[in-house]
Amino acid sequence: MNDKNNKLSKILSGFPQKVRENPRLVISKFFCAYDLGEHLWYIDTWMDSVNANDYWKENDPSFLFFYYEDLNEMINATYIISKEEKRHKTALDILREKGLDDERNLLHPALYFGWQQYGTMWDFFPRSLSKEEFINPYLVLRKFFKFQSLEKWHQTLHDLLADSFSSRRTPADPMEGIDLSYIRKNLHKLVEAAHLIDVREMDKIAGKYPKKEIYTLDVPYPEVLLRDKM
Repeated sequence: MNDKNNKLSKILSGFPQKVRENPRLVISKFFCAYDLGEHLWYIDTWMDSVNANDYWKENDPSFLFFYYEDLNEMINATYIISKEEKRHKTALDILREKGLDDERNLLHPALYFGWQQYGTMWDFFPRSLSKEEFINPYLVLRKFFKFQSLEKWHQTLHDLLADSFSSRRTPADPMEGIDLSYIRKNLHKLVEAAHLIDVREMDKIAGKYPKKEIYTLDVPYPEVLLRDKM
């Protein structure tokens, strides 16, 4: 146990102080610059450029570089959260605290809709997650680091970034033989799970500005859907 704790402490010591002290705030800030759909777009266009043996052409290359840095920081934050030794609140817990039937209200938009004042329910719904993962997004965090270690994830993303800035493949290409569909899938799931944590647990945008929730659990499902038709 001591060896395990020492290893974790060594890893955490390499993180910036803001990540160590408040990983959920890091997640909240991650969704300030871009909404869920935009994050998925960056991941998709990035992976597509690698698959096509071509460089990323969607915008200025610096945009992808900054996204890469933000994604790495978010991954560090979710790593810390994945090591928390406590029971995390699930969607079912949230609904029951409000006195709502959990099965009837499981698809309530207040459980997944972002604070941005645009977009549809489809835009914000976490389509990569299973029902179990939608209920408890913390399951995704553990699976993410079971698929690859934190160190391996950072190395993989570094290699993918280098690949996306080049239209050539070298004989010693580190991505040779790697199935990018699994990388893409796991990144999608992590971003969607992190978004659910932000929606359900953070009441301020980047820890500063109160969220103006578009949907709340004060109106049960499906009655809440009628509001949009009025």
